[in-house]
Amino acid sequence: MGAGTEEMVKILWVGDGVTPTGFSRVNHNIIKYLNKKYEVHHLAINYRGDPHDYEHRIYPAAVPMGTQSDVWGYSRFISLLASIRPNIIFILNDPWVIQQRKKTNMVIKWH
Repeated sequence: MGAGTEEMVKILWVGDGVTPTGFSRVNHNIIKYLNKKYEVHHLAINYRGDPHDYEHRIYPAAVPMGTQSDVWGYSRFISLLASIRPNIIFILNDPWVIQQRKKTNMVIKWH
């Protein structure tokens, strides 16, 4: 960035997206306002990668892992942390899903 310009704060938002669920509706209704001031990256659970009309960046959470799939996006979460380097992480999901994400024993270091 040049002198006098500031880099936008990056938010990694994790939760349902581009799918007809209550969580997805809540997520998109909040993100549409955040997206005006922040750089929002959405790791979207239940999103399969189809085209959409949303203005923020959306990544499918499900990643094929052999014969199974990481539907909650645990491994994708780790890779997005490294590539995006968010200032803020926001997770909206059921408590047991969030608890499982905490058990992934992430160690994040960036300079």
